[in-house]
Amino acid sequence: MFNNKKNSLVNVHFHSGIYKFELPYLSNNNVPDENGIVPVYNCDVEMHIGDQRDLDNGFIASIIISAKKKGVGTTNFIEHLATTIKKEFIDGVVRPQNGSVHGHIRWIERNHYPKENFQLVKLEWDEKEQSYHTPKWLGIDENDWILTNHRLNPYE
Repeated sequence: MFNNKKNSLVNVHFHSGIYKFELPYLSNNNVPDENGIVPVYNCDVEMHIGDQRDLDNGFIASIIISAKKKGVGTTNFIEHLATTIKKEFIDGVVRPQNGSVHGHIRWIERNHYPKENFQLVKLEWDEKEQSYHTPKWLGIDENDWILTNHRLNPYE
């Protein structure tokens, strides 16, 4: 349960912990190679659910999305990836009895070009379409707890 001045969620049940997985996605260039295979890329996802440092700031989760070094970056697909993560993973571990959690998730994108960097991504939620849209990238403090304590594995 989480209820403070910065958020409107009350009676939220969740399975706290760190969830790590790969998520497949397509690029905008779905052209088959010489063998007729259309490439499917994977990004690393690290979901931090129910950490007290997030809860104290009105968030139920911090989620890092990280492209593979040999793949296509996630920047042009971030809203689609976030929508999939929310529907397929967050909705499975976070159950609000009232309200919605979409505005209480901190989205972080990890890039590797030209060097490793992290950006906070603000996303708008379309209730009718049940999807995120209109991403805006903001800086994130290098001393943020999510970065100092939980870096993803080095790029492959």
